[in-house]
Amino acid sequence: MRERVKFLRSLGLGPDDLAAYPLALGSSVRKNMVPVLDYLGKIGVRRDELPHLLRRYPQVLHAGIVVDLAPVVKYLQGVDVKPDDVPRVLERYPELLGFKLEGTCPVPVHSCGTRGSHALSHACSTTLMQNSMSV
Repeated sequence: MRERVKFLRSLGLGPDDLAAYPLALGSSVRKNMVPVLDYLGKIGVRRDELPHLLRRYPQVLHAGIVVDLAPVVKYLQGVDVKPDDVPRVLERYPELLGFKLEGTCPVPVHSCGTRGSHALSHACSTTLMQNSMSV
């Protein structure tokens, strides 16, 4: 357990963060956490955004890359989110990473007013937030 606490603290999570989601301490650093964080880094999620992402959606530490994460990335690209914008969308809406995509978010993305970036439409983000509360 010390290895897990030390690892999570090295990511910028504090004791309050760990207390808020103690199940994170049940994940294997080598088998779960490192592969998930490596994947997020490879798709462009910034390391300095990881504490924020993990605070908002710590369940990502239990996610499977092939079954859970990669389909979300492919879905976002399929609704015209540019590959370079996918990590920013995930940083802003980390709850997306826990979605089973069948029947969710039929609404396309739209520009949020910042040059070259996209965000989820209001209707979709509302659906996502409602669904993430039930996950």
